[in-house]
Amino acid sequence: MDREQKLRASIMNRVYGVYVIRTLLAPHTRYAGLVIAAFVLTLSVSIKDVLLNAVSAAGSPSGFLYYVADALATTEILVQAFTLIMAVLLALMIRDFCVFCISQSVNALKRQTHHSRV
Repeated sequence: MDREQKLRASIMNRVYGVYVIRTLLAPHTRYAGLVIAAFVLTLSVSIKDVLLNAVSAAGSPSGFLYYVADALATTEILVQAFTLIMAVLLALMIRDFCVFCISQSVNALKRQTHHSRV
């Protein structure tokens, strides 16, 4: 009986783990994470000054990239972490948007070919 209980507990732990991972990967969770990360960044960084410095460094693409790399390298670890989190979340959102657009195009083409056959 004890072995059966351990097996049940092990299986349920796996089920809960999969549930948590699927919840964390859901789009609405990513949106909330992006909002939270942006809020934390606004508390620790002067967005106005960053934008002014970025505009002044944007004289050339290499100057702007140097500014971004230097700013990220010399800032606090918290700002670096939340910037990385925001970049990953934005990349995932862009990927989701592209997948959505492609699936809409494929569905439209399927409907179009279906109607032309009928």
